[in-house]
Amino acid sequence: MKRRNEIIYTDSETYTPDGEAENESVAADEAKDDGSDYTPEMMSFAEVDKPDGKKRRGGIKTKLIVIGSVLLAAVLLIGGYFLFLYEPETETEPDKFYILTDAASEAVAGLDGKGTIAFSSSAAELIEDEYGYIAYTFAKSVEKAGRVKVETGEGGAFVTVSMNGESVEFGEDELFRALPDGTKYAFDGESLYVNALLKLDGKDGITLPLRALNGYDTDGDTVTSTGKPFMYPAISRSDVQSITVANQSGSYKIYRYDSSTFYMENAEGVDFNSEMFSYLVVNSTYTCAESKISNPKDFSEYGLDGDGSTAKVTVVTTGGDTHVIVIGDTDSSGSYKYARCDDKPFVYLLLAGDVASTFEVSGESYLTANLVYSISDTNEIYGIDKMTVYYRDTETAVNIRLQRKVSASNNLKVYGDADLATLITDLKRMSGTYSDWTEDEAFAAFTTDDGKTAKIAIALCKYAADGEYKVRFTLVRDEDNDAYLPDNVKLLICTDGSTFNSVDASVDMSGQKDGTCRAYEMSFTSEDPVLYVRLDFEGVEKGKYVVTDEIRILADGKDANPADAFTGLWMMKNPAEFIPEGRNFAYVDTTNYCDFLLSVCALVGDRVEHIGIDEETLVRYGLDEPAIQIHYTYGSYDMDILLSDPDENGGRFAASMITTVHEGEEVKYVNPYVAYLSLETAAWMDWDAEDFLSHTLISMYIDDVDAIDVSFNGNDYRFDLVKEEGTLSSVTCNGNPVDLRNFRYLYVSIINVTLEGKYTGEDAETSEMLRIKIHSETKTDEIVFYRVSSTKAYYTIDGTGQYYTLVYDIMKIENNLALLLAGEEVPH
Repeated sequence: MKRRNEIIYTDSETYTPDGEAENESVAADEAKDDGSDYTPEMMSFAEVDKPDGKKRRGGIKTKLIVIGSVLLAAVLLIGGYFLFLYEPETETEPDKFYILTDAASEAVAGLDGKGTIAFSSSAAELIEDEYGYIAYTFAKSVEKAGRVKVETGEGGAFVTVSMNGESVEFGEDELFRALPDGTKYAFDGESLYVNALLKLDGKDGITLPLRALNGYDTDGDTVTSTGKPFMYPAISRSDVQSITVANQSGSYKIYRYDSSTFYMENAEGVDFNSEMFSYLVVNSTYTCAESKISNPKDFSEYGLDGDGSTAKVTVVTTGGDTHVIVIGDTDSSGSYKYARCDDKPFVYLLLAGDVASTFEVSGESYLTANLVYSISDTNEIYGIDKMTVYYRDTETAVNIRLQRKVSASNNLKVYGDADLATLITDLKRMSGTYSDWTEDEAFAAFTTDDGKTAKIAIALCKYAADGEYKVRFTLVRDEDNDAYLPDNVKLLICTDGSTFNSVDASVDMSGQKDGTCRAYEMSFTSEDPVLYVRLDFEGVEKGKYVVTDEIRILADGKDANPADAFTGLWMMKNPAEFIPEGRNFAYVDTTNYCDFLLSVCALVGDRVEHIGIDEETLVRYGLDEPAIQIHYTYGSYDMDILLSDPDENGGRFAASMITTVHEGEEVKYVNPYVAYLSLETAAWMDWDAEDFLSHTLISMYIDDVDAIDVSFNGNDYRFDLVKEEGTLSSVTCNGNPVDLRNFRYLYVSIINVTLEGKYTGEDAETSEMLRIKIHSETKTDEIVFYRVSSTKAYYTIDGTGQYYTLVYDIMKIENNLALLLAGEEVPH
């Protein structure tokens, strides 16, 4: 405990019988200089020896006469200077703790007899003792009030109050109030001292207040520096063993598992909302009230009789101490909640907002509704695969896969750590006579790290309607530069998405000479659309490279794997009606799908709605037959999310499960709660299957286009695009130059035409509006637009169609074309 200010109360002046004032402080200083220990009970006047050996009371008057002339001269010389610079010494403000109440001062001043307060210990011992100092210093305050003298080193008891030949004794502990553990929290000395004197003087006693010691109030509660009481002493977070809350929403228990980890009982696998959890811990361990009622008449008036309470909080420390808080009614102002603590007979006032946001909320409020194994970086969305979104109302499953154009076996090592997929599909061909593959960027080279078969699988964007396929590749034999022919090349195809079957096709490499590059071709037929073609290069020794120019697959004589620059990384494998005829997949809307992935793969609900998952809970929240079901893979994890039908605000309840493999066995973890998702959190809950589909009709960069044919109003226009080093440099229309910038703006209006919806065929008769045919090295697409109403234009791509776009967008293309041909500015 901090010691009170060390203020010793003595008379500043005492008077001799002849009325001459003597100064006590001077005497005290002389006593110190004399080598003795000065203590408060020493005489007020120092005794000095006269020449004759007799003693008399010495005072300041004699000293003034001796030095008066010297001082007078000094004052005359520096008086003006002293007058301006002198500042009187500031007196120290007395500690209010030691100032007697008016009632006590009047009582002591009115004593008839003369009293003594005597301590058995010396003054030095009392001052050095924490509580002895308080008892002694307060006694000096009583002495200052008059007719009482304080003595030390007298009597047998800690303190003895005497008057008129009688006395009352007190032990040190009697002067203080203490907690059950012995900690002193208040001083009762004023009442004991004064009433003992009154009793010995034959007078009636008076009621005097307790004085709270530093850090406490007079009820024994610890308090803040501003006097706000703690319901119980503050507890360190590291000393919390458990917090149990029971309120109108139910009950929950948070407990310490080890030195630093807390869990909620029956929801051990669920993360806490760190902000909410910290707030609960603070309010449970630092329970500071705004004020309190020390003498309540009836706890039922405050809703604290048990039945009327709104919450009960039990805090258990690691040392086994238990504290219980009971929350009652709100006060008339609405600002405070009444509360009780343990068995204390007080009513505390807590801030209503703090109580409402901690003790009166459900256990679910403290949990974070993590529904999936979350990605930690946005780039990790490219590790999400096998995405399926199933809509129960339409029985539609959207199936989206990563578009891996080329996949290779794990033992394959690429020369120079280049990107094998790019080298095999970039359509860069060797020109002229072969010289050195290591210096020609057209070649792709690979070896193995185990000497076994190297396998390369290529995904096909298109399939052959008539079932005729060709596989073309080149091989380099240049043994001086470590380019060797494989022992054999096998061809395999996949039509079901998972199984590869051998095809009866082979090549004869026996005639290829060293230092040459030679093209090979394999042909096969398949009644079913081919999804993947795989080449197995057998006998590839470690450190010896197989070198190829490119691997190209033709379906019905056309490139089956064209380089569509706008398509992105994903392909839609289902619904089947979304996939154009002749293609193995449709393209997704990249922007929409990226937004969807970033949301789903780090999905956190707005709140935990209910803890615990069983059949009854699933039925209760409409998850036994979910309206939407999502499945995807992420690394070694399989994620499943179930969503209920929407509520009136579009929000849905959600549950989830994570499946993985641990030590060779499948492990399923069901998140033990139902979460709630709002549309603000997951806007995609309001989508349908078509929102995942790419709405872009043309997906080629202008630099990849060789020519464009446009027909409308019975006129045909041929635009030839000229490039320099792969970049568009000029354009002609039917042989005549056109403005390059305005042509670019025309092309922008073409690629901005988007799918608007499915065409049902219920509109008026069709009439062709516009025909566009785009030519490139990798593909040729023809799009025809038919006007079916005042606002809709049905379209086909290479003769197949099922969707419509807006007439307005087609008319914009026609208008921009007319402006370009007239040499006028094309808007953008």
